[in-house]
Amino acid sequence: MLVVTFMVKESDRTSARVRFNEGFWLVKGVIWLGLLVAAFAVTLNDYSGLVNVDRFFAAVFLLIQLIVLLGWVYDLNDKLMSGMDEGGNRSFALLLTSSAATYAFAFTLVGFLYKLWAPSSECHRNIALITCMLIVCVIFSVISLHARVNGGLFTSGAMTFYCMYVLASALASEPNNYACTPASKDGDLSSILSVIGFVFALFALGVTAHSASSKSAFAGEGAEGSEDPTSTFNVTFFHFVFFTASSYCAMTFTEWTNGRSAAGWESAWAKVAAAYASAALYTWALLAPFVLRNREFR
Repeated sequence: MLVVTFMVKESDRTSARVRFNEGFWLVKGVIWLGLLVAAFAVTLNDYSGLVNVDRFFAAVFLLIQLIVLLGWVYDLNDKLMSGMDEGGNRSFALLLTSSAATYAFAFTLVGFLYKLWAPSSECHRNIALITCMLIVCVIFSVISLHARVNGGLFTSGAMTFYCMYVLASALASEPNNYACTPASKDGDLSSILSVIGFVFALFALGVTAHSASSKSAFAGEGAEGSEDPTSTFNVTFFHFVFFTASSYCAMTFTEWTNGRSAAGWESAWAKVAAAYASAALYTWALLAPFVLRNREFR
């Protein structure tokens, strides 16, 4: 976060702040070691407050992760569609197979959610969360079939699986003493969800780093391909993504908890909010061409 604050509103590649950001590795290494040593002097009470901050920014990272993954899925979908337009049977087969696979994984996950976290009709909360998310996913899948929508079943299938995964992670964060929590929560299931979470996070960070290096996602208008050292770019956002990712990793390593009995519900609701916000964000991306008629959407 110190780097984010240091680089805020900086867009000139020739400035002193940018030169420090891109060099002076020995100085930054010494600063990093100093902060690492200082962390051992932090008391448990201080960490109790810090964990709430990390929990919030970890939820923010889930949304950023969605945006990064959604952009990648859209790009892949466009490439496959272009291949189909050129008469490529391989592109059609790959798009069809990928669409079917994403929905198969998503609905299989839905079945596990009902079986593990809604074993009886008394689990009203979990049943409502799973069912409402399923309805939302079906709605945006239907919307994506409209001719004016820049989407398709592949993108909607990928978003359905992602939203269901985040919801599964939220349900897995429910306290152990909750009646609708499966007895195996602390076993293999929790480990599998953590591994999937790290895979998503690493992939999102990889795409973000690649975008930053190519300046495709961080460059200002007209800056792509420009050799002008004063061309604008958004290195602040780049560092902010990695800051939220570090918060997400911290929460994943500590099971999203700070040791208090209520921490499970706090973490669970943070992930539920991220899951539904992700679904709402994708739905808005599909509906935007209908609402903002005066704007062009590719």
